[in-house]
Amino acid sequence: MSVDQICVEQGIPQSTCYKRIGKLVDAGVLVIERTVVPPTGKRYAVYRSAFSHLDVSWKNGALSAHATVNPDVADKLESLWAAKLRKEGKL
Repeated sequence: MSVDQICVEQGIPQSTCYKRIGKLVDAGVLVIERTVVPPTGKRYAVYRSAFSHLDVSWKNGALSAHATVNPDVADKLESLWAAKLRKEGKL
C-alpha cells in the first residue's frame, strides 16, 4: 500500500501517517517493498508488512509476542544482506 492509500483507508492526515510509518519502518515492522516513479514524476514508496502473522498477549502482567516473518520480506532481506557481505568480501 502507498501512504496515500493508508491515509484514505484509515482517515488520518498524511503528515501523521508518514510519522507513524517512519516509526514502523525504523522498528522493522514495515519494509519498503519498492519505490514507484509514475509519469507525473511524483515518486512514492510501497510498503509491506515484515510479518505475515503476529500474536500479542498480556497474561498475568507479562507481555508476549509471537511473529511469523513474511517469507517475501525474509528472502529480500537475506538477498540484501548477502549482497552486502559479497561487496565487503566476507562471503
